[in-house]
Amino acid sequence: MKLSLCYFSTALMLAVCHGPSEIVGMVLQQNVDICAEDTCGMTAERYAVACGFNLIHQQLLEYKQKISKNSQNSNPEGTSEGTPEEAASLPERTPDKAECSVERTPDE
Repeated sequence: MKLSLCYFSTALMLAVCHGPSEIVGMVLQQNVDICAEDTCGMTAERYAVACGFNLIHQQLLEYKQKISKNSQNSNPEGTSEGTPEEAASLPERTPDKAECSVERTPDE
């Protein structure tokens, strides 16, 4: 698969697009920002979906659940941190609407 990444791609995005799931796991162990977006508004998770990398997508979802549980445990009183705007989820953006392109080569 040929994938055109945008500018300011993170190590996690590069690992998702070009490395095996073991490399993605190693990058995640470095406590990277899984929600970081490149200049096309794509996240590592969106790249995994766009490329059809289901195993890596599942790996990213499990990591998000893990860090969500850890943040809940570090805030036992249940008090909210940040503003409601910060807590709002990122707007949904499907890969086909992104300015980046995903192209399949003939051998796929």
